[in-house]
Amino acid sequence: MQPFLAQAANRLLNARASQDDPVWPLASAIAFFAAIPDRLAYAQARMRWVMDRQRQRRALLDLNDHRLNDIGISRRQALKEGRKPFWK
Repeated sequence: MQPFLAQAANRLLNARASQDDPVWPLASAIAFFAAIPDRLAYAQARMRWVMDRQRQRRALLDLNDHRLNDIGISRRQALKEGRKPFWK
């Protein structure tokens, strides 16, 4: 949605304090739909972050002991981190 719609919804919501006003449902609907792009952008960024973290954890499992020693973790620590589910 355009920023114009979000601004218009805010003006309507601020001008019409009463929920009994017939304009109220329209203003609240516009405000709801105007916020959707922000919510989608947040969800997309969050999903990208989760997938990146999971990719890095899986990459730990592929490292040999020499490379793990270079980054300062043991095979046991790498296995523990690499086997975590994506939500943790």
